[in-house]
Amino acid sequence: AVLAVNNRGSSGYGKTFQTLDDQAHGEGDLDDCVAAKDFLISTGVVDANKIGIIGGSYGGYMVMAALAFRPDAFEAGVNIFGVTNECKYPSSINLKEKVLSTEVNFDELNSIEIDKIVNESINTNKPIFSLDINKIEEIRPDFIVTQDLCEVCAVSSKEINQLLGKLTCKPQIIETSPTSIKGINDSIINISQILGVNKRGEGIVEQINSDIKTITSITKDNIDKHRVFCMDWLDPIYSAGHWVPEMVTIAGGLNMNQGNNVNSQKIAFKQLLEFAPHFIFIMPCGYNIERTLNEINILLENPQLNKIPAFNNGQVYIVDAYSYFSKPSHRILEGIKIITRTINAKNYKYNPEPDAILNLQNYMHFEFFAG
Repeated sequence: AVLAVNNRGSSGYGKTFQTLDDQAHGEGDLDDCVAAKDFLISTGVVDANKIGIIGGSYGGYMVMAALAFRPDAFEAGVNIFGVTNECKYPSSINLKEKVLSTEVNFDELNSIEIDKIVNESINTNKPIFSLDINKIEEIRPDFIVTQDLCEVCAVSSKEINQLLGKLTCKPQIIETSPTSIKGINDSIINISQILGVNKRGEGIVEQINSDIKTITSITKDNIDKHRVFCMDWLDPIYSAGHWVPEMVTIAGGLNMNQGNNVNSQKIAFKQLLEFAPHFIFIMPCGYNIERTLNEINILLENPQLNKIPAFNNGQVYIVDAYSYFSKPSHRILEGIKIITRTINAKNYKYNPEPDAILNLQNYMHFEFFAG
């Protein structure tokens, strides 16, 4: 059975009906979609456990709203919009078509090789990624969200604006390039306002700020603050920048990078020895734990690691950088909680998501005994 929902906001039923969802997308209009599902169930001819939602354009937004705000309502969702190759959350995003590609297979390269390619791209001013103009033309998006935070790792606003001249459709460009937690909050508010879901954005930001306030009330009076090093790349070693130093400060730690809004910084191993961190969080930009473990020997081959307190005391952790640290989204809140519970084990209790953090020493011991 297929039920095509003309939810409030749809055209063809008068101006009043068409404006019912103004400044309230994802609320009453989503209720209409859920009510349609309930109607199908009431007929008795549809399996209640096999109802999904699909749509494109505004209908595509309805799909994402349903999966995000009413996750128990539908068994599956298909959003026909396109995405770039870096979008992996929520999991339903994998159902979308990709509109960005690259000739570089990063999955087959280690951090040394990736660093070389990135530097070559910078020196030659040659972008690594390319956009599928024909696919974007086919999708005809209303909005394109882009960034200028990293012109090497993703498509920049400049490239998007060049693309606009080649499209017959004229989507609105939403640029977001936050470098701090406040910047992340501001971008959430900005995007929610443009999309007409102000209350959703405000709610997310209120939750972020509320949880941060709770954490700082626990950590602000720490007298002996632990030195914390967040490793943004394995080889060469980078100290994480942007919002990550703020995350450490909120958690009650001391950073190598002092101050906010600083870029990730390439450091010499000597600097790491001099900083002598009590805790190390290994978070190569865009890596999950499995990817980092595949390359960890690049770091472990250094014979001087035992001179660092964190390695001697078993306080070296690999975290899911992609999900909770590398991306400027509301998910950094989970990253803050991960660091806080790790360096304040007695004062802050929190159970992170599965595969969010791994103690390197425990992993190595397990591997040794397991053979």
